[in-house]
Amino acid sequence: MRCPACAARNIDQAGWCTQCFVSLTGPQDPAPGPPVVDARADPELAELPGPVVATTPVTAGDIRERDGEVEWRCRSCGGWAPLAVTHCTVCGSIRRGFGERPGSDAVKAGTVGTAVAGSLLLPGLGHVLAGAVGSGLARILLWSLWAGAGVGALTTGAAGRTMGVILLVGAAVLWAASAVDAAALASGTGRLVLEGRRFAGLVAAVTAGLILAAAFTAFGAVG
Repeated sequence: MRCPACAARNIDQAGWCTQCFVSLTGPQDPAPGPPVVDARADPELAELPGPVVATTPVTAGDIRERDGEVEWRCRSCGGWAPLAVTHCTVCGSIRRGFGERPGSDAVKAGTVGTAVAGSLLLPGLGHVLAGAVGSGLARILLWSLWAGAGVGALTTGAAGRTMGVILLVGAAVLWAASAVDAAALASGTGRLVLEGRRFAGLVAAVTAGLILAAAFTAFGAVG
């Protein structure tokens, strides 16, 4: 069926339009014309002079109604957020695919380049520039701690060098993964490499390595 408000095509069983989120449960009248997006459905498009052609279609699986509230699914991490929120509440990615500005490819490429460059300069900075401030600050603090402590530990003897290597390896993994994730966040496509459980797994692996290195050092000293 076609949405009576924006003329977007939807599956016959759809309860909400996947473009402008108008309810489709009432009587429907076919409306000709190309799919368009009502700027009122996205605050970021409200300032545009007219309707925006939907260049990235939204499927029925990208929107749902839960407890009487319409939610959208993040294309970066798969999490769900209320329709009134323009950024993912899980990873901070901007809501994309619900209508984009014409010529947004060039803007997106510039945003991705800036995010990657910032992340290469300081892991986590690219996340901040892409809008994921919380995740970005956590990466900045963790990488600074690991890199600083790792360099310092290299000058404290054999035992310290082992712990320093573990910290620097963890910092290197975080640095590389953060650059990839910053690009994914800025473009709004693809899942993040180091987010959620994988991020926690990296922290746990580095911590376990430090504990093992400290234990071997202690046993060696006793022996």
